[in-house]
Amino acid sequence: MKRLSMPLVLMLATALLCASCLGSSEEEYTYYDDTAITAFSLGTLNRYTYVTKSDGTDSIAKTTVTGSNYKFYIDQQQRRIYNPDSLPVGTDAEKVVCTITAKNAGTVLLKHPDKDSVAYYTSTDSIDFTRPRTLIVYSQSGRTFREYTVNVNVHQQEADEMVWDTRSADEATTAWQQYGQPLLSLIPDWSQEQLDSDAALLPTEDVSACRYTLRTNADVERIVVVGNRSLTDFPDDSLAVVWSKLVENDEHSHDHQWIYLSTTGNRFPLPRMKSLTVAYYDDCLLATGLLDDGTVSPIYVSRDGGNVWRKDDNYPLPSNINGSDNENLTPYESVKLFADDDNRLWIVVNDQAAWCGRINRLGWK
Repeated sequence: MKRLSMPLVLMLATALLCASCLGSSEEEYTYYDDTAITAFSLGTLNRYTYVTKSDGTDSIAKTTVTGSNYKFYIDQQQRRIYNPDSLPVGTDAEKVVCTITAKNAGTVLLKHPDKDSVAYYTSTDSIDFTRPRTLIVYSQSGRTFREYTVNVNVHQQEADEMVWDTRSADEATTAWQQYGQPLLSLIPDWSQEQLDSDAALLPTEDVSACRYTLRTNADVERIVVVGNRSLTDFPDDSLAVVWSKLVENDEHSHDHQWIYLSTTGNRFPLPRMKSLTVAYYDDCLLATGLLDDGTVSPIYVSRDGGNVWRKDDNYPLPSNINGSDNENLTPYESVKLFADDDNRLWIVVNDQAAWCGRINRLGWK
């Protein structure tokens, strides 16, 4: 990449201007005054990520990212070029080949980030985009130029990673009162409700509820109630019971009956757990409870409204919620799971210990 000082660039621009004014008796050329950068894209970039090998040791894996898959916006008024969809975490933006198109075949220069010099842009030279860079494009006539600031955005977090931190009992109480407790009002007086199945299938203990708006209809919500039946009356129960109901919120709405989600033939039902609790988070239902040894169960996920429930590594528990391998954990008596308006998920045990977590991408603005 050939570098030029800024005074020299001005002299070259002046020379180009003078040359454009000299006529020829045989042939005339038109040199345009207007100029702009009209397209910007990246080539292939390297990406480095940490991976855990089968023997438990960590290593660094090198892969590639197709930069052309990430669209760059060009704000002609603010003279900014940037990618709203950031490149994946671990992408190396230090040596990047890019393609730049200028209007009317203008000349593109790259300004040095620390010195008063510029270099001619070529599509084969790699550029360091780990910090904002300035591009200068001159018109054919040399009379005008524009400067653009280029930002190549790279995520600093894994998009689907759930990050937990501990919270105080007071914070947990406040959050529960604001976001969790109001959901208890969704649990109906079943004697006043229309049911599609036998009332003997209704939950009578460890009952929890949540509601959410359907993605297919913004005027319709679904209420989901989960819970257990009494082991005194149903000693063979090993599964939870799940009921749901649609609620219409438009002027032509009508009352729907409660639907029992049968476990017959279901390979992945929700298991019975003490202190069963459910929440709606990240466009799916999450449920947990206490196992027989008093520890918190892995989170079960349902993406179909409460029929099929699977454990999902995308929603891990806080690493220290069940203590360490060498710790004699006192069995928990209760657990609560709920979400707040800031896309955060809360887990509270024994109304004392609390964790608040969020999937990284749900916190990006």
